[in-house]
Amino acid sequence: MTNIFYRTNQPVIKLAAQELKKYLEKASRQRFRLVPVNQLGHRVGIWVFSEEEKSQDEIVIRSDQDRLLLTGSNPRSVLFAVYAYLEKLGFAFLFPGRGGEVIPQLASIKTSGFNIREKASYAHRGITIEGYPGKEHILNMIDWMAKHRFNEYFLQFQHSLFFLKRFYQSTSLKKLRRKINLQVVKKMDREIIREIKKRGLILERCGHGWTAEVLGLPNLGWWEYLGKVPERKKVLMALTGGKRQLFGKIPINTELCYANLRAFNQLVRFIVSYIQKHPEVDILHFWLSDAHHNWCECPKCRQLSLSDWYARLIKAVSQKAKDVNPQTKIVFLSYENTLQAPRKVKLVKADNLIFMFAPITRCYYHPLTAKECNEKTHNLISADGRPRTNQENLKYYYSWKKAFSGDSFLFDYHFMSMTLDFLGANLPEVIYRDMKDLKDLGLNGMLSCQSQRIFWPSGLPMVVMAKTLWNRQVQLEEIRNDYLKHAFGENNGKLVADYFQGLYGLLLKSKAADYSEKEITKALLFLRNKLKPLYQLPKNRSRQILLHHHWFLTRWLEIFWRLKQGKKNQARRTLSRLKKRLQQQEDSLHEVLDFQMLARWLDNWFKVAAG
Repeated sequence: MTNIFYRTNQPVIKLAAQELKKYLEKASRQRFRLVPVNQLGHRVGIWVFSEEEKSQDEIVIRSDQDRLLLTGSNPRSVLFAVYAYLEKLGFAFLFPGRGGEVIPQLASIKTSGFNIREKASYAHRGITIEGYPGKEHILNMIDWMAKHRFNEYFLQFQHSLFFLKRFYQSTSLKKLRRKINLQVVKKMDREIIREIKKRGLILERCGHGWTAEVLGLPNLGWWEYLGKVPERKKVLMALTGGKRQLFGKIPINTELCYANLRAFNQLVRFIVSYIQKHPEVDILHFWLSDAHHNWCECPKCRQLSLSDWYARLIKAVSQKAKDVNPQTKIVFLSYENTLQAPRKVKLVKADNLIFMFAPITRCYYHPLTAKECNEKTHNLISADGRPRTNQENLKYYYSWKKAFSGDSFLFDYHFMSMTLDFLGANLPEVIYRDMKDLKDLGLNGMLSCQSQRIFWPSGLPMVVMAKTLWNRQVQLEEIRNDYLKHAFGENNGKLVADYFQGLYGLLLKSKAADYSEKEITKALLFLRNKLKPLYQLPKNRSRQILLHHHWFLTRWLEIFWRLKQGKKNQARRTLSRLKKRLQQQEDSLHEVLDFQMLARWLDNWFKVAAG
């Protein structure tokens, strides 16, 4: 029996030791014993230990005579070191849940010959709640994140009611469908936060909703409010279209009149009060409303740009937050109304401020830094004044970079659409370039705003994101080959890689392009010819997911082909059958595919494609 020694009274490191024991026993016939100790020693065994407490993540896997040391710069890094060691032994974690685990069968456990030290390329490596997740999906994602050395999780809003309600009240699975209210969600949130803290990960909260909080209106999602707003609150709203009113009837999309001192001070007070009451939140996101061209038109507000008013708010929140909890970091962002940096109000670098660049209108057909992604090559005309190309977006980023020199990261949306990969982007290649280029842009990582169930037809794009955020020097082919080998077998990686590349060649289109009837027919023929080879892959979970995606693409292209022939009614009936079939399949694939988001995409796509 092999001893696994771990540091007493360090819960995250105890979890690391437990995880190591669990997986090593699954892979071998050996037994392992957990031994709590107070200090590092020289007894034979595996030592899961840390005597440091640094914020930057670093792992060490080192053989030392009869000991194997799995250590890190902080407790979560020790957990990362355990999972990195397991990967070296042949384990893989392809997607969340037990079905995504690849566990090798080992005659013996190798502990000699290791001398690995790795430091994370970026400080911010996070995921944001989005899409239609259930609590189980979020917990599975948090577990998977730690296995891939992500270190931050962002729960949007003060509670997760909007997202959890979307899943539990729309899923076709009767065993999971349930009524959701705020009290139920608060309990779920506490459980989610426990799992985040259990792994030593960084907790982030809120974002939009602060402006609605000042108005005393619902602030937990993009819901319309049809009630009457009291006059004493209405005067705090931005003047838009000659009226002080809710913007589009949605409170969190409504801006305030920041020249009104009561509105300004109440907003600052609400944020600082939240920081004081919630010391468990490591990073608080202070965003304004979630809309465009909705800023206040009153004479006093127009004396400054909205970004200048935002800069004033940021400075006030930063100063007051230091008094109540100097450890809490505060995120502010360039997004929608605050694309352009402030021109009159100077932002001073502060230890508790982090800048976030959120290019929500960017192009994913190209990497973010691609010089060819400009107005001339895209031939796109913006109807609302927002940037449409990556070069346009970067101009706004550079203006903020000049205005603020502190910590910063990218907030991006590679996985906000269920179909972006293959139908608009080669996500593994775009993500790889985006993650590598962050350092060249002066950004210290990324927070991904995404569905939690985005591992369809494979988890390769997510693994590319994880591994390149951890080590920007890693090669894309190395990640791809390793993933496909574990997912489909040693000798089948090239077959699947060629299949993916074939799809990219046939289906990739920029925003301004459309598919011809000839292109659709060619893609259908390719899918038909590839079906038999795909069926010959090993019968495992990865093949099941891949074949489902193949089936979906075939049905979708058939609908498109009928539309091109002018057979709208046939196309509509085929779409209805496809959606019904998807509902029937939800039970077997809901852990890796956001069925509700896919159905919404289908409806939106058909509305546009059918004219």
